[in-house]
Amino acid sequence: MDIIQCAAVFDIRLDLVSLTHLKRLSVLQDLSTSELIQRIGAAGDAGAYRDLFLRYHDRLVAFAGHITHNRFTAEEVVSDVFLRLWINRGKLEQIANPNLYLYIAVRNAALNARDKERRHAHLPEAHSEALAAGSASDPEQLLLGREAGGRIEAIVNRLPAQCQLILRLVKEEGLRYKEVAALLGLSVKTVETQISIALRRIDRQLQPAGQTSLN
Repeated sequence: MDIIQCAAVFDIRLDLVSLTHLKRLSVLQDLSTSELIQRIGAAGDAGAYRDLFLRYHDRLVAFAGHITHNRFTAEEVVSDVFLRLWINRGKLEQIANPNLYLYIAVRNAALNARDKERRHAHLPEAHSEALAAGSASDPEQLLLGREAGGRIEAIVNRLPAQCQLILRLVKEEGLRYKEVAALLGLSVKTVETQISIALRRIDRQLQPAGQTSLN
């Protein structure tokens, strides 16, 4: 099934009524995200693609909205990410962590959209570039904001995937622990623990050789 046929079966820009109807019709909701990705990548399964969209749409739009501060732009960002995901479905089996991939892809697209809107609003070029700091062309990587140093960036990039994502959502996007927990389907306690692990590791690795952290 090509992208035109897929769009006919499943319009990415569905209204809420259609989304509710599709949720009732879904027969693949018990599959894990990894299993849905496998079906999409291996067989071009439009049903699995639909279910993946329904599973992530609302939370990804909410996530993008924290960056764009514009519901319409957030909707467009998520739609575009899913459209590219379908077009590049042959490469999906290379994704080790689909959940992380989707959030990073949406984050990068949202940052790009925000930067474009602010450039159109005639912000000074230097300020626009600063606002875009952290956007990455590779959705497997995230960059820290403009105030982060190279050493901290390197340390954060070496954190486990989930730990890294949680830290960035809290420290870069300014989300509360409760919001991150809801976005990622985790408990607040897990978010707190991951933040603590990340900060201890950063603190420890920033200490000069032979010096012990006070924490």
